[in-house]
Amino acid sequence: MYIPFHNLPAHARIWVFQSVQPFSAEQQSHIVAELQVFLNQWTAHSQTLVASAHIFHQHFLVVGLNQDQAQASGCAIDKLMHAVQTIDLQLNTKLLDRLHFAYQSPSGVAMATQAEFKQKIALGEITPETLVFNTLIAQKHELDQLQIPLKNSWHKRFLPKILA
Repeated sequence: MYIPFHNLPAHARIWVFQSVQPFSAEQQSHIVAELQVFLNQWTAHSQTLVASAHIFHQHFLVVGLNQDQAQASGCAIDKLMHAVQTIDLQLNTKLLDRLHFAYQSPSGVAMATQAEFKQKIALGEITPETLVFNTLIAQKHELDQLQIPLKNSWHKRFLPKILA
């Protein structure tokens, strides 16, 4: 059952998907509409799942699940991944591409491959203070940690030891 994102509890489980390119207004509308249909039918072992979706920074699709009602089984998570994959194929957004790192640049959200990210660090374009997007967060209350300084993230392994 779809509910507004703000109605999910702070401890709701979340999945974060990022798009290499920013979502257009039309893409955002399409994504929300498709996910509302999917989430209104989403179940685990015949139990209705109470869930929502929201787009942050025009790049990040976050799907949340209120596990107080029912928890997602492996099959239910597979169905979610299939729904996201279907949207991804429709819009060519690369939502399941985990090979790009997102960071805050002066012009907004930027993406880089691992090699590009390392090169930008070496050139000083990305510093330990640069905000990076942590797509590994797993609960809604962690959304305040979606953007954190590189030195505090898992990305810090790419910093030279002298800067880490």
